[in-house]
Amino acid sequence: MARVERDPTGDVCPAFEQPEFQAVRDSMKPNPPGEPRSEEEVLRMLRDSWKAGHDKRVEDWNMQVQRDREERERLEREQEQQDEEQAERPEGEGQKIEEDNGKKTKKVYFDENIAVGDTITDRPASYTLNKLKLIEYIELFYFTPDGCRKAQKESRSTASTETWGITQMEGEVVGLQPISALKLSKFVKPDTELSWEEVMLGRHAMIQEMMKLGDEVWPVKVVEAFNTMYAALDAHPMRRQEHGSEATVKYQAHVRREWYDRQARKQGFNIGVINETLLRSMRDEIIDKKKTESLREVSVQGFQKNLYSFRLPNPYPSILSE
Repeated sequence: MARVERDPTGDVCPAFEQPEFQAVRDSMKPNPPGEPRSEEEVLRMLRDSWKAGHDKRVEDWNMQVQRDREERERLEREQEQQDEEQAERPEGEGQKIEEDNGKKTKKVYFDENIAVGDTITDRPASYTLNKLKLIEYIELFYFTPDGCRKAQKESRSTASTETWGITQMEGEVVGLQPISALKLSKFVKPDTELSWEEVMLGRHAMIQEMMKLGDEVWPVKVVEAFNTMYAALDAHPMRRQEHGSEATVKYQAHVRREWYDRQARKQGFNIGVINETLLRSMRDEIIDKKKTESLREVSVQGFQKNLYSFRLPNPYPSILSE
């Protein structure tokens, strides 16, 4: 129930007989199919209606006052009980309990029927996981085995001289994190330069880390959409064509980057739906680029051949002929 904002007990019935209520009274006089209501009947109806509403408002107000009184009394009793318990505790124990209440108790998980797996995958760098948690773009290379190993090697080499930086954690909350968790690796390879095998290896690790972060960060339907995109590209007939794998690499690179750019603008799209027109246009661009490079190479080779076969005229023909 909504709270009553003010005490209505002192309200007085309006003077409905005044000229400012004439339009209201006139609108209530028609009474089809009976005789029109008289002025006295209309005034009585208005006053009765106001009184009924006023009585209800007063009743709600009194109930609210009673509830507020009971709530105050309950809080006072709880405070008195806490004060009594605090007074009975040995000195210093109360502070320790308050400190303990502020700490989160960690739980040890154990399953006697499960053993460690046959393999342990390389863990992505802190920088990578931090970006993924913040739903910010991160190169797929960081999730590949090569990317994980190089990032770990970098991390070990800087561990002894680690510095810290300020970063936004959640909402307006800021915190300190190692610089290694915030900086780009010098070994990073752009998505467009990956092989399709590297893409699929990176995709698998990325999906696994998304799932670990849970539905609050990465909703299941979004993770499934990413997985669907890579599965569809991997099985796409174009990959059996010339430059098909290069096209799928380029497609996933640009589309995934576009997805993150849209997220930054609070927009989104289903990345799991393959845009066939866009995919074909990217393959066409690759083919055109290859043709241009081939023509340029042929032109350069032809120029060099002509250059080497060119002979300057002999400036001293008479001397050489003697």
